[in-house]
Amino acid sequence: MIASIESNLSPYRQKLKEIWKTLVVRNISPQSFTVSWYKGVKLILYQDSEISRDVFIEGIYKPDLFHCLNKFLRKGMVVIDIGANTGLVTLLLLSRLVMAAQS
Repeated sequence: MIASIESNLSPYRQKLKEIWKTLVVRNISPQSFTVSWYKGVKLILYQDSEISRDVFIEGIYKPDLFHCLNKFLRKGMVVIDIGANTGLVTLLLLSRLVMAAQS
């Protein structure tokens, strides 16, 4: 699955893939760095994390899940992120909560 997705990367995403590979192969410091992500949420990416790699190269992780959450979440709903791994879903939910509070 990953190979088929990566074969369709834009030139920009291909360059990001090369940068990521250089960082990991050469073990260049820092071992982590902060990037801006969905709706301005700041993420700390780690060189030894596949999820960080996906976010860095493709700009998103689990796009189908995030699309569904964005489509179906409504003000007043209760959501529990039981399978929290790195907290990306929790961060998405938090950004939605902040947006709802501001409207």
